[in-house]
Amino acid sequence: MRLAIAAILLVSPAGAAPAATDAPLSAYLRDHAQAPAEYVLSTARSHRITILGEAHWLRQDALLVGEIIPLLREAGVDLAAEMFPAGEQAHIDALLASPEWDEPSANAIMRAAAWPYQEYRDLLRAASA
Repeated sequence: MRLAIAAILLVSPAGAAPAATDAPLSAYLRDHAQAPAEYVLSTARSHRITILGEAHWLRQDALLVGEIIPLLREAGVDLAAEMFPAGEQAHIDALLASPEWDEPSANAIMRAAAWPYQEYRDLLRAASA
């Protein structure tokens, strides 16, 4: 495996005023702003390992990972996802190698993972496309 990605999302309370010490950070962000998917991809391309943390209960985090899966594939970057158990790797490999989407197999993997979120199953589907 060349790279493992797993998302770090920085969140600021809405309407929070920047502290005086935030000026250099604000200037950097203003000058180097990128869309989230572009930022993750550029970071993954320039680092051996990129850790992408996500909150399991926030749908938009999983949607971001799903959005970048095709971009990672095009860039030749491997993805490791902690929400899928290592014991299911053979089943995941079979699902991803299948010529057609096998929803019952994907559901079985999700049940074994104890993360029954549709968005995580959608990550498997995006990886199998």
